[in-house]
Amino acid sequence: MSNRFRSRVALISANREHIRYVPRAYASRLIASGSAVAVERPGRVREVQLVSSVAAFAERIGPPTGACLTGVRFHRWTTLERARVVEHHPRATDYES
Repeated sequence: MSNRFRSRVALISANREHIRYVPRAYASRLIASGSAVAVERPGRVREVQLVSSVAAFAERIGPPTGACLTGVRFHRWTTLERARVVEHHPRATDYES
């Protein structure tokens, strides 16, 4: 199969749901690393499908929360001495190893 990619490639989950569009360089790196396979279609590669789902290797760090409009939140706003302060999740800042 030709490895010619469109400028914007659709990233598809293991159960065939659209996740997002990614640049061609990122899509080719996903295929090269074995994390995804190109969807067989004539012409340029328009879609890449992930090999496994996130549930296969991700560990939940807490109970699921309600739907968030912007996706997963890695921070929260708190009030400290009448000022708004951002608390970052330890996994977002990578301070804890």
